[in-house]
Amino acid sequence: MSEYPFNLKGQQNSFSGNGNRDGETWKSREFYLRQGIVVVEISHHGRGDFKLSFVATDGLSGGQATATGMGSGAIAGAAVGSIVPVVGTIAGGLFGAAAGAFFGEDVIGRDEWTPSETRGQFSTFEICQVAEGVEGALPPGKYRIEVESKAKWECRFIQPDLGQPQFSLTGDDEETGDDEEEEIEAGLYVIGPCEPSRRPILADILHKGPGGLYACAYSIDGMHRCEIHYEEGQFFAEHVKTEIRAGKEYMLLIAADNEWNITFTEGY
Repeated sequence: MSEYPFNLKGQQNSFSGNGNRDGETWKSREFYLRQGIVVVEISHHGRGDFKLSFVATDGLSGGQATATGMGSGAIAGAAVGSIVPVVGTIAGGLFGAAAGAFFGEDVIGRDEWTPSETRGQFSTFEICQVAEGVEGALPPGKYRIEVESKAKWECRFIQPDLGQPQFSLTGDDEETGDDEEEEIEAGLYVIGPCEPSRRPILADILHKGPGGLYACAYSIDGMHRCEIHYEEGQFFAEHVKTEIRAGKEYMLLIAADNEWNITFTEGY
C-alpha cells in the first residue's frame, strides 16, 4: 500500500484481515471520525466478492449510500513531477465505478457508507466528507468498519489536518519553466492538499480515447465538495468554470479511462 497520503498529518487508522470463508461479516473496533474528510485506501487480494462499509455505532438512522473508487489526472500550472499523486485501480472498469460514486442518492445524516463493493483483486481510493447536516456527508461520530470477504484485504484511512497544503492549484508558487504539459496515464488518483487562488478557478481538461473522465474536489474542512468535470469519450474542454472556493484547502479525486491532463488557471 502507498505511503502518500498517509505521510500527511492527521488522524489515521488501519485494519486488515484474511477473510472469512464461513461467510461471517468481520467487524472492527470502534473509532471516531471528526469533522473534515476521510481518505480511504482499500486493497483486496482475492477473486471473489468483496464489500467494506463504514457503519455508525451512535444509533443514527439517516440512511446509507454506496460509492466506489475513482481516478486521477494532471495538475494545472505546477510541474507534474513536483506533485505527489497516488494511483489505484478498481476491478470491473475504472470510469464506470468512479461515476457511480457521484450519481447515487445523497443522504443527510446517513449511518453507513460503502466505499467498496466489487469482485476480484484491486487497490483503490475514495474520499468522503464528514460534517453535520451536509448533503452526502457522514456525520461526525463513532464508527466501525464491516467487511465481507473470503480473501486477504487491507484498509487504511486518514483525516488530513488543515494547514499543510502541498502546492498552489494554479502553480503560482512553482518554478515550471518551459516544461510541457504532460499527459497522465489512465488510473485513479488522489492529489493534494492544494490551495486555490483568490480568483475564480478555470480548468482546461484533456481526455484521449474511449471511456471517460471524472474529477471532483473535496475541501479539507469537510464543508464543500464540487464536481470539476464529467465527460465521456475523447475531448478537450477549455476554460471550464469550477466551483472551487478561495480560502479553502482541497483534495482532488480524478478518474480517467485513458490518458488525460488537467490544467488550472485563474479566471476574472
